[in-house]
Amino acid sequence: MTEKIPLYLRVIVSRQKAEARLDKDFDLCENELLKWDPITMRFFEKGSTANDSLNEISGKFTRLKKEMDFNGKMFHPKDIVNLILGKSIRKEEILASDYLDKYFRDCLEKNNNYSDGTKRNYQKAITHFNNFLIFKRLQRISLKDFTCITAEIDDVLSKSIK
Repeated sequence: MTEKIPLYLRVIVSRQKAEARLDKDFDLCENELLKWDPITMRFFEKGSTANDSLNEISGKFTRLKKEMDFNGKMFHPKDIVNLILGKSIRKEEILASDYLDKYFRDCLEKNNNYSDGTKRNYQKAITHFNNFLIFKRLQRISLKDFTCITAEIDDVLSKSIK
């Protein structure tokens, strides 16, 4: 008896990856593996239902990518995998960087009580903060988890404003 070989979906975004096993319908036997084309990532045989399902997954990914480009919204790779496979996405948490960006857009940028120079300084501080998060690989830190590194970030922000 030969065991079936599972197929996985892997998504990599900004060096972060997520993967999930495709349905058991996609599992391959050893003889089916011979019909697999690693270049096209499809089966050689025409009219394969597995190819149709793979094309559907590819189409979902393409639509999601276009939506992300159009809206400028970034998803975590795990969320992309879940959206493609029709699973529920993780409970949305407010990210620290998203909060600052939204605060700047909604509260500071439109506020006429601040001079253009003050707005530029705020934007610089936010940019330094985002670069710091990237450097520390904390781009996905939620606002509620932010407190554990506040002291170090405060030090970096105070130096960046000077």
